[in-house]
Amino acid sequence: MYSHFLRLLIGLVSTLLLRTDPVFFRSNALQNLSLTPLPGEYFIRDDENEQVPVVALKDAQGILYWYRRVDTEVCLTGECKRVDVGLYWYCTGDFLGLEVYREHLTKTDHSNFGPQDYDKLIAVLSNDWSSLREYALADLTDEKPAGVDGVSGATKKEIAAEAVVDAVYTTHTLWHLVHVGEKEQLVPLTIKYLNESDLVDKLIQSNQKKYRSFLLDASRQSTLQPTRPLQALILEGLTIRDDPSYRHAALKALAATDLSDAWLQAQLAPIYQAAVINEKIEILPALKTIQRFEPALYSALAHDLDPQQEWLAVKILQVLQAAPTQSDQVLQTARQLQKSQSTFVRKAADDFFSEQK
Repeated sequence: MYSHFLRLLIGLVSTLLLRTDPVFFRSNALQNLSLTPLPGEYFIRDDENEQVPVVALKDAQGILYWYRRVDTEVCLTGECKRVDVGLYWYCTGDFLGLEVYREHLTKTDHSNFGPQDYDKLIAVLSNDWSSLREYALADLTDEKPAGVDGVSGATKKEIAAEAVVDAVYTTHTLWHLVHVGEKEQLVPLTIKYLNESDLVDKLIQSNQKKYRSFLLDASRQSTLQPTRPLQALILEGLTIRDDPSYRHAALKALAATDLSDAWLQAQLAPIYQAAVINEKIEILPALKTIQRFEPALYSALAHDLDPQQEWLAVKILQVLQAAPTQSDQVLQTARQLQKSQSTFVRKAADDFFSEQK
């Protein structure tokens, strides 16, 4: 009971601090973004495996963001500096922005961060794959215990290039607070929220690629409840030809989707028909889970069953063999393929007939 109350209190305090403390720096991405705290308590675990609260926020369009208040000290070589900041993430778990409270961040010579220093810091924090990922805080100092190697000169240059001048420790601390384990914990919180709200529709309506890609990936992992807007998003992705990675994500999501849905099959049929042969070959493996075919999709597949296009024909047979009944055209073409000079094609045709009841 006490523990639950304490968590609620911490979450409330975090929300209040989010709204009331003087802000000494706010990154550009946050400047024109009006965010409102949402009800509910949410937690992630820090580097010491302790639960820490994060706050769910929404913008004017209803898009979800995450926020964490961090008030800590960066201590190394006997000297400590206070860091009091607000960390913001997109609902995808990617870094959004930074606020600095109470006083400016400072360097080792006790001077305040200037505009260029903050620009550098935000650039580093925006890089998911910074070389800072490879080093512990203790690696950044020359003072090593006996028998422990220090980092090389080349490594020091690499670290320096990824940090604000004279603020390596602060840069390293903030980068790790933003990136090391946070995204992996924030994404499940977002998925839970997606399944309990209309956020999926909001993300699709935003027409931003990062949100659409996130939804496709979540669909691929079967963590999102299937909805018509999600199905439509997947189908739309199959038609994208100028972005191979996005189309690939849609194909992966299609393979994880419940393809027994009659509406989905009916919508998929004309998309398949309009695809070029290479695209059809990419789509077909995702359809192998179908047990019952809508007439439109069955007809679209049967139409492409040509003994002169053996590679495509084999792929189609592997999909259609699960159908409870077959058209005369499909059976006739399959018999022709049994006479192919290719052992592979003949076997595929034989396998097709072995599945027929």
